[in-house]
Amino acid sequence: MKNVLFFGGSSLLATMWTNHWKGKFSIFMTQHQQQIEADKSKIIEIKEISPTVIKKTLSTYKIDILINCVGLTSVELCELEPQKAKYLNSDIPSILANVCFNEKISFVHISTDHLFDGINGLRTEFDRPSPLNQYGLTKLEGDQKVVKNNPNSLIIRSNFFGRGPKYKPSFSDIIIKALLNKKKIDLFEDVFFTPIYIRELANVVNQLLNKKKKGIYNVVSNERISKYRFGQLIAEQMGFSKDLITKGLLSNRKDLVIRPKDMSLSNEKVRSIKGIEIKSLKNQIKDLIQN
Repeated sequence: MKNVLFFGGSSLLATMWTNHWKGKFSIFMTQHQQQIEADKSKIIEIKEISPTVIKKTLSTYKIDILINCVGLTSVELCELEPQKAKYLNSDIPSILANVCFNEKISFVHISTDHLFDGINGLRTEFDRPSPLNQYGLTKLEGDQKVVKNNPNSLIIRSNFFGRGPKYKPSFSDIIIKALLNKKKIDLFEDVFFTPIYIRELANVVNQLLNKKKKGIYNVVSNERISKYRFGQLIAEQMGFSKDLITKGLLSNRKDLVIRPKDMSLSNEKVRSIKGIEIKSLKNQIKDLIQN
C-alpha cells in the first residue's frame, strides 16, 4: 500500500479527500496550527517549510505521493495580504514540486478555476489564463513554478463540494445547513461554475496517477451551472422547497473583490482518457446526500 502525504492537512480539500482514500492508501497529513479532524490518518507536525525539512519528512515516512492542498483561498484575504497569498499559493508549491522532483516522488498540485476573466465559459487547459485578482494571480504563478520545477507534476484545476470539517464548512455544507434550518439562502444567479463531488475528484486523480499522467487537467463536472441552480438541485435531492433558494447577483455586490462571473472549465481532456468517466452532477449531489 502506497504512502500518501496531504500537505496542508487541515485544509477543506484534504480533510474531505482523505475520507475517500482510506483503505486504498496509508494516509499522512501535515498539521501546522489548526487541529485536524481525521480518523485513521497519521498526523505530521510541520513547523518550518524548507527543502531540507520537506526532504527529511518525505524520507522518514517513506512517502510515495505528495498532494499539495496548501493555499490561501479567500479572495478577499489574498487582496489584503498579497505577500501571504504569494507565499502560500506560489512559493510553497514551488518548494514542494522541486523536492519531489529531486526525490522522484509523485507530486499532485491543486490549482483553481479562478484563472480566467470570466467572459467566456468552459475554458480548457490550453486557454491562456487572465486572472482578475491576487488569488488568481498567485495561484497561476504557483502553477507556473510547479511546471518549471517539476515537469512530471500533475496539476489539477477544480472546484469541489462535499462534507467539510466543523471548522471549515464547504459551499454545499452551507446550503444544506440553511435548508435543514428552513432558512432562505441567497445564491448568485450570474456566477457559473463546474463543481465536482470530492469522491469523484479523488477517484479521477487516482486514475490519473495510475496512468502516470502529468501536466494540467481540469477535473470538474460535466455541466456548467449557476450557483443558484446548484442550490436548487441540492434542495430537490433533499426534498425541500426550491423557494428556500433565492436569487442573488454578484453584480450587485460592490463590497466584494472583483472575481470572474464564469469559472466553468471543460473536462473534455480528462474524459477523453480511456476508463475515466464522471457522473452527472445530479447523481453526484445524490451521492453527497446519501453519504
